[in-house]
Amino acid sequence: MSKVAVDEVVGDVEQELLIDDGAVAPLKTSFTLRWTSISFLATLLVCGLLSLHFLRADVKSTGSKGTLMQLDEVNSILHYMSIKPYGVLGVQLDSLHHFVRQAPEPWGLTAIVDPAGLRFVHALGPAGAGGASHAIYSWLGINLDARFPSDVRDGIQKECDAKMHQYGEKQVIHVVGPDFSQVPWASWQAQQTALQKLTLAYKNILLEFEASKSQRLRLLPVSGGIFSGPFHQQLPHLTFQALEKAFRSLPESSQEDLLQRFKDHKLEMCIFQESDLPSYEAACSSCV
Repeated sequence: MSKVAVDEVVGDVEQELLIDDGAVAPLKTSFTLRWTSISFLATLLVCGLLSLHFLRADVKSTGSKGTLMQLDEVNSILHYMSIKPYGVLGVQLDSLHHFVRQAPEPWGLTAIVDPAGLRFVHALGPAGAGGASHAIYSWLGINLDARFPSDVRDGIQKECDAKMHQYGEKQVIHVVGPDFSQVPWASWQAQQTALQKLTLAYKNILLEFEASKSQRLRLLPVSGGIFSGPFHQQLPHLTFQALEKAFRSLPESSQEDLLQRFKDHKLEMCIFQESDLPSYEAACSSCV
């Protein structure tokens, strides 16, 4: 109630009771005290809300050691990612379907991601693989092997699992991405399910990379090509959404460790086909 309204009430009471000024004085005093109390409480409430607003703004802008600023884009993993015009082995398939070397092969403490198939991991082995995986296995020198190493077979039991293995000096994270080829159409619900599965796959990749001594990571779009099913057009956006969600789902210490590594060596999103490059560049305005 405003002070004007209180004064009007007091005036009405004076007229109705027809009491003298001496009798009205205590009533006015009572209303005045009430108005003062209400004003004081309102002032406290406004000050508290303003303090909370500026405190949140300060945390977002400056942060504190050991505190993740969830809404601060500077701490988005996408700000530490570079989209590259080549596959994880440094080769691009150009618009004329020629294989063109655009970058050196992985070296030193560089890990690459292999889009493995579950039945190849447990039954057919590296020798039965084709496509991108065949090229990777040939580079590793295991393309004629009948079986994967036991730790890879043990570590990958289902879709979205990932396992890192060092082949001599070469480091590979095998991941079984979700197969969307049997999804009938890209409904909203189907896209949300796809996003959840991709998020889990990327989370497992990041955890494997963090647990290793590798300093650089060449990533690729999980579930690309024929495995994208009805999500071929949406896959670039789904890829970066899933990667960011996967990163945010990690423990704070893991996020800090990964950002430190990617600060020194950018996380590479490797796009093998030249024709796919524009859609991935357009899908990630935050990527460098």
